[in-house]
Amino acid sequence: ISATGHSYGEPTWSWTGTTGATATFTCANDATHVETVEATITSATTAATCEDAGKTVYTATVTFNGKTYTDTKETSISATGHDYGTPTWSWTGTTGASAKFTCANDTTHVETVEATITSVTTDATCDEAGKTVYTATVTFGGKTYTDTKEVAISATGHDYGTPTWSWTETTGASAKF
Repeated sequence: ISATGHSYGEPTWSWTGTTGATATFTCANDATHVETVEATITSATTAATCEDAGKTVYTATVTFNGKTYTDTKETSISATGHDYGTPTWSWTGTTGASAKFTCANDTTHVETVEATITSVTTDATCDEAGKTVYTATVTFGGKTYTDTKEVAISATGHDYGTPTWSWTETTGASAKF
């Protein structure tokens, strides 16, 4: 009776994390004939973005009896999320403003939010200037951001007008301005 020869089918793969793998071949004609081959590992990574998860695909490759066999293992990379940080403000005079948020992880992700404007005025006096402080407020990403713009109001100066006269008999007079 002739020897049947070895009949190795598909291997059983064993991974050591993502850095090593072996392929074990067992003869279909005699289960005691086992061959284990150390694999070469390569990897390809798809980077994560702000909104989408990435992944690394590890490929184990062995050559046995003139044939190449591969197995893969995949690990996920979490999406980075947006990192908008501090906005850039744009004012339209004193009646409008907007805050532009640019993601630090992907500068093509830009969000612009229109602001609510409030103002507080300190009136000018004869000797001192006043001012109006305009405050732009937006809420973005659960946080409130503000920016201010100040407009000076010139001091009014004195406007004395016509005096009021006071006489003391016929010998003196005073003018009150």
